[in-house]
Amino acid sequence: DLHVRSRRQRQMCIRDRSSKSIGWDTSISLLYRPNFTQNIVLRASGAMLSGGGAFKELFATDRSGDKFYSVLFNLILTY
Repeated sequence: DLHVRSRRQRQMCIRDRSSKSIGWDTSISLLYRPNFTQNIVLRASGAMLSGGGAFKELFATDRSGDKFYSVLFNLILTY
């Protein structure tokens, strides 16, 4: 049941934790606009989260590492 599951998740998040650190977020973004106009905009970004103690307590995974990655691309064409 969704209601029971969300209640359990809230209880898990509220309890005292041995660590307060979620971790470190590192990100970079590149923006390309030819001729400095808004007609064509290309954006690329990447991020990495190095999970801290609280993150590991909340989100136990079977992964060997504690780093999580995200890569995004966005293209806007305006006429």
